[in-house]
This record gives sequence, structure tokens and C-alpha cells, in this order.
Amino acid sequence: MDTKDYEKRSKFLLVVSIVLFIIVCIFIVIVVCLGKRYNGEMEIVDRIDTEAKMYSGDKIVNDFFKNIAASQYTKCIQSSVDTKDLPSSVTDVVKELNEYYKKNSDYFAFKYVDIYTGFNVSYNEDQAIYGASTVKAPADIYIWELASKGETDLNEQLTYTSKFFNDGSGVLKNKQQGTSYPIRELLNYSIIYSDNIAHLMLVNRFKASNIHNFWQQKGTNVIYINPNSAWGKTSAHDAAIYMNELYRFYSSGEQYSEDVMDDFLNAQTKFITAPNDYKIANKPGWSGPVKHDAGIVFAENPYIIVILSNLGMNYEGPYFKDVSNLVYKLHTEYWKYKMKSCSSIIQYKQ
Repeated sequence: MDTKDYEKRSKFLLVVSIVLFIIVCIFIVIVVCLGKRYNGEMEIVDRIDTEAKMYSGDKIVNDFFKNIAASQYTKCIQSSVDTKDLPSSVTDVVKELNEYYKKNSDYFAFKYVDIYTGFNVSYNEDQAIYGASTVKAPADIYIWELASKGETDLNEQLTYTSKFFNDGSGVLKNKQQGTSYPIRELLNYSIIYSDNIAHLMLVNRFKASNIHNFWQQKGTNVIYINPNSAWGKTSAHDAAIYMNELYRFYSSGEQYSEDVMDDFLNAQTKFITAPNDYKIANKPGWSGPVKHDAGIVFAENPYIIVILSNLGMNYEGPYFKDVSNLVYKLHTEYWKYKMKSCSSIIQYKQ
């Protein structure tokens, strides 16, 4: 091989070497970059969550879903019942209540209302009777609702004067006259301690006629029909209406809705009873020949119970406990029937 051929071959090999070197470098760069990308992708596709999650989701409103089992079951639970379809387990308790009230004419009236479905049972519910301190409940509910709408200021001061003195129940009768109290405090006294003076001061400020108009629009018949009196009559019908409104307001979540319920839950005197340490929000009344109570029992399914009597303010017998127990029995049997009758809708069985 001559010198020229050798130089040509050397140059060719050099070029090839350079090209190969460049190709190798490019390959290395590509491999490194792909490796980094691959590793990055591995990090991305690794599981973020190690446990299943549940979400409530948005409820889909569609006519189609009205026919599925869950909707039918809910509709059944919420629906009113045909009393003709009630089983003997329910109707027998109603008979027990009826027979109990026939034993004594002073067992005046009662009413039970299942809040969720509206099912109710009553005895002599429309007859009016002197309400005693039960009338403090509709007055207070009315004022609390005014405050929730911004139509009155609970911090407004009202002055206790001799005009309002009353030696009946309460704590203000032992306080100095001339002292001023915010409306909020008077509302507390009126329900928790059944304070007569607080009640008289409140009705003087807000007027019996306004309280009457408010409740008449909701269906009451006898409470506050005398525009010149802070007292007056009640009925099991009317008491059930204002207790139902108390629960509605409480459930609304509006301003002061929990405050007013706290007062009723903390009422110091309770004639109504309930098992299982269920809380009771109530307002009793006792004066002269009458002794009453009206309240809400916070069972698994809350219910209203009103018990009125002509037994006298000093009565200490079993009447209120007996009726409370029978009403709870009625409520329990009603919901057993309700759940059993609606459970047949469920499609999924083991």
C-alpha cells in the first residue's frame, strides 16, 4: 500500500470513528433521557391512594330514579298511613289510651304526633281549658322567631316594675324592682324557671294580639284570643301546633333556633316522661285546678306529646307517667309497623 492510499484509508477510518463516536454519544444521551422520563413516569403511575374512598356525590334528579328501591323505600317511610291498614299492635294501644281516659273525667286530653310522618292520635283535643303557664311556650317561640328575622333586638332592656309583680312561679319575684333585663334573659327565665314576671314583661312588650295573630295563621284556635291578657286557654290541638313549630324552627338552622330549643330542653319542671334517657323539650303549666305538659321527646324518631288535666296543681299521681308510657308504646309499635311494611320494597336479599 503506497503512502497516498494509506492516508486516504486513515482519513476514512477517522471519519468513521468520529461518526460512530457521535452516534454512541447520541445513543447514550437518549438512553439517559429516556431513563429519567421512565423513572418519572413510574413515580406518576404509582398508587397515590392505598384505601378506597367514599363520596356522597350529587343527587341526580331524574324521574327514572323515582322507581328504584331506595327511592320507593324512602317514599314509603315518609308517607302517611291509612289508619285502616294499621295492625292490632298499634290499634290495641290506641284502645288502651281510650280506656284509660274513660276512667277519670279529670284526665282531660292528650295528643301524640309523630313528627316525621304526621301520624297522630288524640283524645278530646279540640276542647279548650285554662292553659296556666303552658301559654309561655307560644309567646316565647313567637319572640325568638321575630329575633331570627331581625325584627326585634334580644339585647333590648325591659324594666321590672311593680306593674309586673306576681308571687307565682319564677325567680324574679325575689329580685329588686326597677332592675332592667335584656329580652334574651327574660325568655330564658320564662321557659326554664316558668317565671311569671318575665312572661308578663314580655307579653306587655310584644302584645297578646300579635302573638295570637301569629299562631292563628298556623292553625291554632284558642291561645291568646284575649288581646288584653297574658294568660288564657289552650287545647291539645293548639299545643301540638306550637310544639311542632318549635321543632320546625329548631331544624331550620336559622339564627337562635338552637337557643330556643336549649331553653325548652332545660325546663326545670317536667311531667312528661320517656325511657332510655331521651331528652324532653317541654313547657308545663300548673295553677289551681289544672296541671298540664306539652313537649317533644327526642327519641330515634322524635314525637310530640301533649297531656292536659283537671287534676289540680298539687296532683302527684301516676297520670302523666301512665299516659307518657302508653304514648311511647304507641310510637314504638307504629314505627315497628312502618319499618316492616316498607322493608318489603327492598329488592336485594341474601
